[in-house]
Amino acid sequence: MLIKAFRKNYFNQCLLIFILSIFLWLGTFMSPESIRSVSSCSFLYSYIYELLQPFPLLTSILAYLMVVFQGLFFNMLLVKHKLVSNKTFLPMFVYVFVLSSSVQTITPALLADVFILFALNNLLDCENISKSQYKIFNASAMVSIATFFHSLSIFYLIFIISVIAVYKIYYWREWVTVILGYAFPQIILLLWFFLTDTTMSFVDPSLFDVFTFSFVFDFADWKSVLWGLLLLLIFLVSIGAYLLNVMENMILYRKKSTIIACILLVAFVISLFVKVFPLQMQFYAIPFSFFIASYLLRHKNKEIIGDIILIVFIIVAFCNVYLV
Repeated sequence: MLIKAFRKNYFNQCLLIFILSIFLWLGTFMSPESIRSVSSCSFLYSYIYELLQPFPLLTSILAYLMVVFQGLFFNMLLVKHKLVSNKTFLPMFVYVFVLSSSVQTITPALLADVFILFALNNLLDCENISKSQYKIFNASAMVSIATFFHSLSIFYLIFIISVIAVYKIYYWREWVTVILGYAFPQIILLLWFFLTDTTMSFVDPSLFDVFTFSFVFDFADWKSVLWGLLLLLIFLVSIGAYLLNVMENMILYRKKSTIIACILLVAFVISLFVKVFPLQMQFYAIPFSFFIASYLLRHKNKEIIGDIILIVFIIVAFCNVYLV
């Protein structure tokens, strides 16, 4: 029944996402969580922290809206590139639940994800070789802007290089474009700081503390561990089913889905510099949402199994947020 609802009827899908997401955030709206202070993460995030720190309710509302609109944009992106049907919002549903059950306030990664989604949109357009240079420049610039909010976003340059390899774009111009696209926002910002005599805000050595290797496990938070393991299990089943049937898909679909899978590599690298358990779902939301939604939508003859997975998914997400 749930899977059927996500194959048709826009209104029912939007209503279901709205109701469940509001219930998921209701506790936060009633007792708002302050914006998180993350030292040595990015210079721009510190300004946002100072601005929003006195207003926890406003921060929670903005975080909720960012999660919902990111999910909607991600769904539209997949539809645009013909990776999912234009009649479904299931990727948005999974995306909203993955993020909402992991963080309910504004964080550096949540802000950076806005620009990573813009970068992904440009990179999925690179099948048109004549426009690839322009798209790669835009994607690199978006990654560069993302680092203003979260320094570890620089690792998404690995993602861009992976895309170039997937599309087999081996012209030297594209490789130079990656460097130029990343450098352009940095140069503009450095010039601004130089003109306003605040250059040290840009080159503050403490910003590089975030790159300290800190791969650790924390099993004390058993709710988040359970939630992370459940998502990981569903994802592994989903990507396993994808790999078994990959040759049945069109070449362009295989390339674009591989590009989304490449984000896993970046997410894993970033995880080496932050606490792994509870899993940092903000970094894994894009590939998890795509592959889980694709798996559930493509198994038309197994709707009962899909409904069970979604119900368990919803229950564990709520437990992760509310269970004391």
